[in-house]
Amino acid sequence: MGMMSDLARRVRQFNMLFAPPPQLRRQHERFEVSVEIEIETADGTISRCRTIDISNGGVFVEPPLPAEVGDRIYISVGMLLRRVEGEVLAHRGGGSAIRFASAAHGAALTAWLLDQSRRKVN
Repeated sequence: MGMMSDLARRVRQFNMLFAPPPQLRRQHERFEVSVEIEIETADGTISRCRTIDISNGGVFVEPPLPAEVGDRIYISVGMLLRRVEGEVLAHRGGGSAIRFASAAHGAALTAWLLDQSRRKVN
């Protein structure tokens, strides 16, 4: 029995080397999209950022936002998509990770930004 438990422990250790930690696992497919958006922080500061990638669950933008991790933010793009609510998850690699408060709003924003980025290419 000791050999089996040792083997099971080693398999778990091996898996930890290659499996991303829970906070980095992706629930939604990500798309590389580079579009300018406007982000408003809770104190009313408005920043213009560029999206790096986006999914129905969130977006990564550059440069980093002037907000703390956990702060509420509001994303606006053009005249139609206004104040999509999100939360700052992290600042890393010269940018900020944002989680959308609603996957439905995230899906709408993702679809619209993908369409806009494709129109610029064509």
